[in-house]
Amino acid sequence: MPSLVGSEMCIRDSINTKGIIKRVSPQKGKLRRITVADEKSEIAVSLWQSMSKLVSEEDVGKWVYLVGAKTRLGINGKLELSLDENGCLRLGALEEGYFVEQKIKDVKEGATVNLRCKILKVFEESKRNIPGFGTRKVKEFIVYDDSGVATVTIWANENEIMPELEEGEIIKLSGAKVRKGPPEVILYTNLSGISKVEDKTLKLLPPVQLKPVKIKDIKENQRNIIVEGLVISTVKRQEFTDEAGNTIEKAEVNVADDTGLIRVVSWRDDCEKIRELKINTPVRVLWVDAKKDQFTGETYVLVTKKTIVERVEMKEA
Repeated sequence: MPSLVGSEMCIRDSINTKGIIKRVSPQKGKLRRITVADEKSEIAVSLWQSMSKLVSEEDVGKWVYLVGAKTRLGINGKLELSLDENGCLRLGALEEGYFVEQKIKDVKEGATVNLRCKILKVFEESKRNIPGFGTRKVKEFIVYDDSGVATVTIWANENEIMPELEEGEIIKLSGAKVRKGPPEVILYTNLSGISKVEDKTLKLLPPVQLKPVKIKDIKENQRNIIVEGLVISTVKRQEFTDEAGNTIEKAEVNVADDTGLIRVVSWRDDCEKIRELKINTPVRVLWVDAKKDQFTGETYVLVTKKTIVERVEMKEA
């Protein structure tokens, strides 16, 4: 069988070839498009009629054998293959060690997944004291692909060095744990589970525009959400004393939109971010986490180190 690229494959009536299925697109009528790769390159394949039903998204990573595939030039000027009922398609075994990737929208809570995605937002590294584990380093960032958005948290030991990540970079997540599934995807990984890669398609993908969440739609455990509304209370300030005798400040304020009201809560140094807010001030609060009050059961949003509070112009009705 000829190679997928190079001088062995050119425009001719039909060819026989083989490769590993790298991507499978959704079925569209009688057509399904797949991408097949060998050790040199990859090629797009259009499967028509009954051929389109022989391959699904679950077959990514398997060998595929194509007999009687027609060659043609695609709209991008690149060589493509087309296979209809006059040809033959056979699936082989999953390639050993093949990296089967998923889309963000397809991940399931509790699963271990592999993703290729683009970085939208990187937050500053922090440290947390975890009972039983000591001090751990934490780095959070938001990623996206052409199907959705996810928050990723990297955990590392105190003596380990976190990767330098930049917005717009393409990364591969290997063996990431899905803490929460769509629509608010939350992933956890470690240092060995992240690497930078090249991907022409993702490189051209423009940044997604994250929209504010309506207050009525805010649910416990949502991460890095945006809330817009009007300040409808004065800032309530309290001080507490911990077991070591240190004074801990707490501040909170109520913010409302056209769907409801929510408390915006801050602690310690983060109180500075909301301390000067006045009644009737329109605000945008970026990168807050939704929590559940253990006493009242009420959902509120927590201001953290990464949170930004902006005063905005009131939108006219």
